Amino acid sequence: MPGLEASDRLIMNHPTGALEHLLAALERLAPGGTAHLYLLLDRTAERLPSAVAGRLPDDITLADTRALHPHSTTTEIRVLDLRRAIVQK
Repeated sequence: MPGLEASDRLIMNHPTGALEHLLAALERLAPGGTAHLYLLLDRTAERLPSAVAGRLPDDITLADTRALHPHSTTTEIRVLDLRRAIVQK
């Protein structure tokens, strides 16, 4: 996403397509900023699913996660709040 300034908050609300754009979006996340990543997940999935954990840069951590609503008997729409660390000088 060349030409875009850093953002304090990103909403990635396409639960079946957001992962493919995760790294590009996180590059635009300002220090201290939060990305809200919506995913369609199995209800028994880990708090930070491995599909996400394996893609996160070192300065991004999981701040919170919550189920929004059921999608089927085994899946749910969940939002993960990913926060970029503030670099101390």
